[in-house]
Amino acid sequence: MAKVILPLLSVEARNKIGNAMVFFPLPHSDQNVVRRWLKPSNPKSEGQGDVRLYQTAAGKVLSKIVTGGTFQIQVAALTPAGEIWNARLVKTIHGTAFADIIASLTAWDTAANSGQWTSVASSLGIADQDVSYASIAPITKGEVLFLAGRAGYDLGIALCPADAQSLTDAQIQALGNGFLT
Repeated sequence: MAKVILPLLSVEARNKIGNAMVFFPLPHSDQNVVRRWLKPSNPKSEGQGDVRLYQTAAGKVLSKIVTGGTFQIQVAALTPAGEIWNARLVKTIHGTAFADIIASLTAWDTAANSGQWTSVASSLGIADQDVSYASIAPITKGEVLFLAGRAGYDLGIALCPADAQSLTDAQIQALGNGFLT
């Protein structure tokens, strides 16, 4: 073991020594720290794949919403103080323990106009989502937009006057337009 004469005051150390210690600067601080090296683990289990797939689908919805667009403005207007609109939307899409997203994906099977959801999702540039080690089926682009429609209805925004499976083709198109303008 090496003897340290000076603390890591202004000396900077980075990276690992063997498989024993890791040196790195603390973010937002001028301190350098050392910790034991831990082998990263990523088991890629089916449960982990399911969660990643749900998170990815919600994230893809957010990435297509233009700040200042009708959808974003309406969600932000209904978001409580101290909370940000996009966190509110993701929380609404997921529900408690992913119950809402699972219910939405089940409701997708009864949606009569799935072709319109898929068409509008394609025009927005939404892609199908898949995680190879998930136990659930890939989430299609239409389903991704459908999740936003269900969350919009649950939040009570004007662009979603009815639950997603009850929206007309024109209302689905208006929802897609609300993402952009």
